Amino acid sequence: MPSTRALVVGSGIAGLTTARALQRRGLDVVVAAREWSARTTSAGAGGLWMPFHAEPADAVARWASVTLSCLLEEQRSSAALGAFIESLPATELFRAEAPPPPPPWASDPRLVFEACSGDPAAALARRGATLVRIPSEYRSSWLWNSLVVDSPRYLDALQASLFDSGATARIEALEGGPA
Repeated sequence: MPSTRALVVGSGIAGLTTARALQRRGLDVVVAAREWSARTTSAGAGGLWMPFHAEPADAVARWASVTLSCLLEEQRSSAALGAFIESLPATELFRAEAPPPPPPWASDPRLVFEACSGDPAAALARRGATLVRIPSEYRSSWLWNSLVVDSPRYLDALQASLFDSGATARIEALEGGPA
């Protein structure tokens, strides 16, 4: 029986992932939230991995790398959770002839990040992406390999893994607290 208890507030992806990591380290975890995971913001949020307009840039690059590592590890090693994480080409389009300088997180070699001048559709086609149509006013792009998480199904599997792990994890109602 672990001698250390941890309280995790929130039952969205961040809260349940934190609780799972603490369980793996042998802590007795209590998850406290107003709502269970199916009713959190995470359940309705998109699951595209992309650090977007977040600061401070250097810290975001570190956080992004850790998150990417966790998701890639889940995808490789967990039949229960990895099934809901898919690797897909991602793009951000720009109207300028040349894209802006890449953000700090783009230096991670696992992303195969590319800043492309010229036709974004051609750049995406080189990566095997199927396109419907890119409007002609877009003249440059960033391309990278990203991860897409099926958030509602991932949350269900994450919740199940907490209870199946043998550690103590439970939901406790919080009055007016975060979900």
